[in-house]
Amino acid sequence: YRYKGYGSAVIKQITDYCTRILHLHQIYAIIDTLNTSSISLFKKNSFVQSAILHEWLYDGITYRDAFVFQKTLVH
Repeated sequence: YRYKGYGSAVIKQITDYCTRILHLHQIYAIIDTLNTSSISLFKKNSFVQSAILHEWLYDGITYRDAFVFQKTLVH
């Protein structure tokens, strides 16, 4: 199911719901710094990287850094 637009469609639906129903001002995602596919997906959907969380994620062996991506919603 990769590269068929499903991820972007889901992000659009969530963004629309957060804007119209929840009236949120911003939404964010925390993404592993090694997850280049997700990073590209969120950048493509107008999210911007706003922070780095050092040693935030634990995979059972080691801690890894994560990026915070956020998007300001337009009402």
